[in-house]
Amino acid sequence: MGTIKYNDGKYDEALIHYQKALTIYENYCSSRPQDMIVCLSNIIMTLDNSGKSEETLNYRQQILAIQEKHPKSYKDIVSSLINIGHTKSSQAKLDDAIDYYSQAIVLLKEFDPTDHIQIAILFFWIATIRNDQRSFDRTIECLEQCLKISESNCSLNVND
Repeated sequence: MGTIKYNDGKYDEALIHYQKALTIYENYCSSRPQDMIVCLSNIIMTLDNSGKSEETLNYRQQILAIQEKHPKSYKDIVSSLINIGHTKSSQAKLDDAIDYYSQAIVLLKEFDPTDHIQIAILFFWIATIRNDQRSFDRTIECLEQCLKISESNCSLNVND
């Protein structure tokens, strides 16, 4: 029912249905974490499309907690960390955003150190925040990391 209301652009009504579904999953279907994640994602999508992005943080954190408890893929966790970082950044909670982006970098370096582009992008986002904070030395450090990653990635591609 939530999807039908969502597709009709009736976001407030869709949200009610998605939240009811979430309550059912939490109370009766906790052994189905992927279904809970889908439901939470639907709530996030609905809030985003209804102009209530600032309300998504709690739901994003719930997804991350489920993913950490029932790890299916480190990429899912990285994606959640990045999404929470974006939400924190949009709320001007810049140090928190940096923390989430940094956690994503740690996971990527541990599980997929060859994902140079995503790691460089995360360093760039941190550099942008550091620049906004007028922390120019730290901005330069992050940009140097981006450059180092880009250079090593280019040399890997040349040698292939």
